[in-house]
Amino acid sequence: MVISRIKRPFAYDSKRSKALKRRGISIEANVEFLFMVLRSEQFQPYLGRFLKFVTACGVCTRDLEITIELSQELKRTSYPEARTCFSTLVMPDMPYESAEELARILVFLAENALVGFGGE
Repeated sequence: MVISRIKRPFAYDSKRSKALKRRGISIEANVEFLFMVLRSEQFQPYLGRFLKFVTACGVCTRDLEITIELSQELKRTSYPEARTCFSTLVMPDMPYESAEELARILVFLAENALVGFGGE
């Protein structure tokens, strides 16, 4: 259910994406890793917390639509960021080493993310 609510980022045609492609680096790798993690059996207990991190709401509503934004400002070693007002997950455009690395990061965020101004 969550995966069907995620919009893939549009392919942007910047100088940076062209340069990365020439070096054999896919700017879409993190998006593919994200879908792999969200589909994995091990991540299922964290889906509600993932939703809460991205949207500030732990359940899928009928009109929920999550947007993925790839940012060159975030380093590959950075955690993804969330813009809860817009239900947007901001990820670095440089790929993580593996889906497992992203899974560890998302589990950490799900377990430790504060909600709103006062936390939980």
